[in-house]
Amino acid sequence: MIMISRREMLGLSWRHRLRLARSVLAGMISVLLHSFFCMALFCFSLFFSSFMTMKDRPCKVSAVSTSKTGKHGHAKCNFTAIDIFNGKKYEDIIPSTHTAYVPTIVRKEYTLTDIQEDGYLCLMDDEGNTREDVTLPPYPENFGREIETAFKSGKMLSLTLVSAMGHDQITAMKEEAE
Repeated sequence: MIMISRREMLGLSWRHRLRLARSVLAGMISVLLHSFFCMALFCFSLFFSSFMTMKDRPCKVSAVSTSKTGKHGHAKCNFTAIDIFNGKKYEDIIPSTHTAYVPTIVRKEYTLTDIQEDGYLCLMDDEGNTREDVTLPPYPENFGREIETAFKSGKMLSLTLVSAMGHDQITAMKEEAE
């Protein structure tokens, strides 16, 4: 947390004030994201294939190694994780007694009813509710094109929508039996 007195604030130029306001706002947004979309767990309770947030992104843990307690008293957990939406690899070292945030991840199956010109999908769930706010997925690279060609060829498609930390993306496609 950045603490600055009013006297120090008045002595700053407008550029420094703006930079300070942006950093405070970024910290507040990060706290809100973690408190609303995540739950806290101790690092030693996370394991391979569990989920955690790294750099405010939902990730799936691909490797965990734990070091012994050392001179300064904390065992460290070395995490390697892959972002579930864009496939980027992240690494982080966290003391095992500290908390890590675990995102709430929701998977839901939808039937694809239409693809609009601008790349938005018309999706319908089992209860008849529709969604039109999801776009073709940018990752993996040709996955959006595969969905489009399969739909244009007349196949009935079932798409898996993954939602985490305010972000929705199609992650899987399968052909429905008629």
